[in-house]
Amino acid sequence: MRTPSPLSLSLVAAVLAAALPASAAAQVGGVTATGTAPGMAVGTRSIKVTATVAAVDVPARQVTMRRDDGSTFEVVAGPDVRNLAQLRVGDSVTLEYIDVLILELKKGGTGAPANIIARTDATRTELGQRPGGAVVKETKLVADVVAVDPINQRVTLRGPRGNQVVLPVRDRAQFDLIRVGDQIEADYVEAVALSVTPMAQPMAAAQAPRWTITPYAWIAGFDGTAGLGTSGPGGDLIQIDAGSLSDSMDLGGFMLHANWRNGPWSVFGDWTYAKVDSDAPTRFQTLYSEIEAEVKGNIVEAYGGYDLLRSPGHHVDVFAGLRYYNLDIKLGLRDAALPGVDRTGKSDWLDGVVGIRGEAALDEHWQVFGSADIGAGGSDLSWQLFAGVGYRFSWGSIVGGWRYLHIDYDKSDFKLDAALTGPFIGASFRF
Repeated sequence: MRTPSPLSLSLVAAVLAAALPASAAAQVGGVTATGTAPGMAVGTRSIKVTATVAAVDVPARQVTMRRDDGSTFEVVAGPDVRNLAQLRVGDSVTLEYIDVLILELKKGGTGAPANIIARTDATRTELGQRPGGAVVKETKLVADVVAVDPINQRVTLRGPRGNQVVLPVRDRAQFDLIRVGDQIEADYVEAVALSVTPMAQPMAAAQAPRWTITPYAWIAGFDGTAGLGTSGPGGDLIQIDAGSLSDSMDLGGFMLHANWRNGPWSVFGDWTYAKVDSDAPTRFQTLYSEIEAEVKGNIVEAYGGYDLLRSPGHHVDVFAGLRYYNLDIKLGLRDAALPGVDRTGKSDWLDGVVGIRGEAALDEHWQVFGSADIGAGGSDLSWQLFAGVGYRFSWGSIVGGWRYLHIDYDKSDFKLDAALTGPFIGASFRF
């Protein structure tokens, strides 16, 4: 193989500058020629670059990257990317490019005007093999030789967009081959390596702010005691003790969770509408056949959190905030020997809350999450457990789990010492 000539090195930069967008031409700097022949040059380059994640398609293992100049390109993450599902829009990653440029001098031209054709091919591994793939972008172009300066040993090329570039050719033997009317045909292939490596952030605050919105359906039930009125002499207390949770569970609630995170800080909250029913036998069934209860209303939570522990795909936060209740209780004694009695009551109150929550990725798709908190203030005591699993897609996750909220509240003639509890299912959307 011959020693690379100045012609081959210069043409790599000049032809692309004449025909490609600025972002593509800038990537060609530093190309090394690997072989030449009269009127022919081949250049290759391998370099690691930094890009920003613009979109992630986990099932297809495809990631859209954004360069510093705003242009985008696609890559397919290879088998070394174990935590693809943890890539987020705005993350910085490193990846390795392999560029190949083949140049050929067409004496007398090709008969076609200067032009440029770009196409992108994607390849995937066969079924049963380890996941991987590659995206290859190929650009074919033809540039016209419009001037030859034998004194200064320079040629002028005109690209398909009409822009011109003056190219000095220091190799006289190569220069003597070029005439006005000739064309330079270039085949530029940009192949992206199969691995995408998330960059370590110098500090957590460098992460881009993100929103997550999650609506849930809650199949909630009532488990505990609810009462209206006062006990003791002259009291008119009606109280229900629900002894069987399975008998009381129903599609009893909807939840909407919103979460904003920026570095180690997060702000999040929930709105829950709950409506659960239960019934139980009375102590005096000859007088009343049974007692029925309905608890319904709104529970609104707002918190601020801070990371105690964070690594790719995992985090543990502590949080504090407020939980507001606005609940109605309806109790009814169903008639037997005596006519039925219905009683309703309403109360609202506020608790201060502290807690801990976390999330961990099991693999590229599966994740587990949970939280625990305790509150007091309006309530004598309230506490909550929330746990679930999720399956990630490019747009977010499908999630499901169990929520248990226990409330111990006894003010005036409104009493609630019970849990609203049951499974939930929902969808989590990332922005």
